[in-house]
Amino acid sequence: MSVVTNAILCFGAGYDGVEIVSKVNQFFDDPRFGFVHVEDPKMPAHWWGGSKMLESEIAIGAFNCLDLDNLIIYLRDMVWEWPREAQLLVKGEDDDVFRSIYVGGWEPA
Repeated sequence: MSVVTNAILCFGAGYDGVEIVSKVNQFFDDPRFGFVHVEDPKMPAHWWGGSKMLESEIAIGAFNCLDLDNLIIYLRDMVWEWPREAQLLVKGEDDDVFRSIYVGGWEPA
């Protein structure tokens, strides 16, 4: 059975995005099926829309049977230099919209 979750991981521009995504992908049994950073060498250069460079780090993925609860725990256990900027957006296949999870340990008021 397939249960798909779309996910977008966002974190501040002060990070080495490819390095952070590599650490995040250690969560998965096979890191090849983890998140992909928007500036990953596998991706075309500047493939996103708009006329400017991105000013935040973004990684995306579509996952089958994602263990979201444990992924959140894993992300919250990571050391984030700027925890307010670490955010996970998720949308399950039966959801109408993405929901935002602050994985850096900070929640907005």
